[in-house]
Amino acid sequence: MVNLVLLVMTRLGLGKSYRHVLTVRGRKTGELHSTPVDVMQHGDQRWLVAAYGVTNWVRNARVTGEVRIARGRRRETLRVAELAPEESVSVLRQYLREVPPVGTPNTCIAVRGAGV
Repeated sequence: MVNLVLLVMTRLGLGKSYRHVLTVRGRKTGELHSTPVDVMQHGDQRWLVAAYGVTNWVRNARVTGEVRIARGRRRETLRVAELAPEESVSVLRQYLREVPPVGTPNTCIAVRGAGV
């Protein structure tokens, strides 16, 4: 239910500026799936953060290598490359400082997006 509310708000461009709607093709079905995600600006790059570990969107992004993010009317298709844990530390620390926890995150994975 919370994801649905966040999804609708983000599609309208409402809420926190770091929140976006991520759409990725399913690795098994090929169907498009959308979910709210947080995009962190760190230096001159943006990073997707999977705050709850290896979820379906992470698995799908790993296989397809590409995601679409949207906020309000702005949409972008991005290539993704998963970082090693030691490479993602500074982004994840920033995430934990800036994004109020909804629960206790299990594992965080930073995924760098580069324009397609």
